[in-house]
Amino acid sequence: MKQQMGRNRKVDRVIVNTVKNMVTAGTKDAIIASAFDISVATVQNIKRTDYNYGKYRKLVNNQMMAWKETRNAKTNNFDRVTNVVAPIAADLTRLEEKIDLLLSKFNSVFPNTE
Repeated sequence: MKQQMGRNRKVDRVIVNTVKNMVTAGTKDAIIASAFDISVATVQNIKRTDYNYGKYRKLVNNQMMAWKETRNAKTNNFDRVTNVVAPIAADLTRLEEKIDLLLSKFNSVFPNTE
């Protein structure tokens, strides 16, 4: 089976077991990560789950779900802000028109004598 390259490279049981052996041997996380072309965070996640592949997959799936929820929340908040800002902009335009009208009336009553 061909390993997927790049950001979403798949970690399998062999990689988890080899990482465990390398950590036990005292290899630094950065060296392990470069050996498998994975991130240091992935090595730390493998260690955090006690080198249990099932726990590792569950952790990664939960992280991905949390990131998607965060991304969706940001998108939804942007839409909400846009829906709030548009009426405020319209109100500000009407307010500006009323201020201009009041200023013109004020200037007609109290003309500038300079």
